[in-house]
Amino acid sequence: MILCFFLLLGDSGSAILIRVMGMILAVLAVEIILQGISCLGVSPSQHTSNRVSLMAPVQQSLNFFSKYGVTLSVLFVMANVAAEVVSINLANSFQLNAPWNDMVASFIGTGVFEPIASGAAIFFIASRDKGQFLSVYDCVMKALGMYSQLLICYMATTLLVLFGLSFYVIPGLFLLYKVIFAEYFIILNEDDPMQAIQHSFKRTEGNAALLFPAFCVILTLLLGCNILTEAVIASLGGSNSLRILGALVEAPLLAFILVVGYRLFSLTSDTPPKASV
Repeated sequence: MILCFFLLLGDSGSAILIRVMGMILAVLAVEIILQGISCLGVSPSQHTSNRVSLMAPVQQSLNFFSKYGVTLSVLFVMANVAAEVVSINLANSFQLNAPWNDMVASFIGTGVFEPIASGAAIFFIASRDKGQFLSVYDCVMKALGMYSQLLICYMATTLLVLFGLSFYVIPGLFLLYKVIFAEYFIILNEDDPMQAIQHSFKRTEGNAALLFPAFCVILTLLLGCNILTEAVIASLGGSNSLRILGALVEAPLLAFILVVGYRLFSLTSDTPPKASV
């Protein structure tokens, strides 16, 4: 879900992105201060244990990505480029105001391809995690078999987050944080879209100490990458070919974030996934 939000904003959301970056950095500063205060009354061994628990998903994700990062990146390269091409063509055919024109086109273009890429990537990661080693083709076919559920989830969560963003950003960020695991519940627990959203809300309730700092860091990376990419594209003329190239460059980061999300999902799970991957 966080990937959908990142891809959706595109050119039209630069002002929102800058405000969000400021808010996230402020939250991270407060988080660091609070962690420093809490560590004053914690023994060194306890502090080390807490630090390891926060870093474990990142370390595991880096190890996994070093082996399978190219494969996962290719999935997102194909999805991102296809979504960008569709979005550009749709934007040229729409007759809406400039910001809405791009957002509606991105919503449709991303919705067609992103659920397939994310679903296939989650199946791919889960199969390696279980030692089953499904092929990329099999993972894509499994994702296509669940496409309707993934598409409904994408539409519902994106509209929910955009509704929250209409109340000056902060409610939208809160809702984005609450639905970050929705796709994972659909793929790994075979939930329907509404169940997946409800379970994602519940999963984030009791794990805020681990998930919220990770969410802030991930979102900061994504938004920072987006702002930098859009700035470079604008400075070079903002052509459609540059937008497609930007989508290609962002793909590896999106793939890595999905791996981190899977590790966080597994780490906060009390029961094994139902899906036979």
